[in-house]
Amino acid sequence: MKEGREQWRRLQVRAAVRDAPEVAAEVLRHLGYDVAPRTPAPADNVERLHAF
Repeated sequence: MKEGREQWRRLQVRAAVRDAPEVAAEVLRHLGYDVAPRTPAPADNVERLHAF
């Protein structure tokens, strides 16, 4: 059960990063990572962010 929950959470993190890459980069910077966007920076997937 624990392994399944971990896999689910990691899958959700991947989806969230794809849908809001600048937010993900901001969190990584806060944690001390150097993050540089590609040019042009990828846009948020607003449609997915509004979906439920």
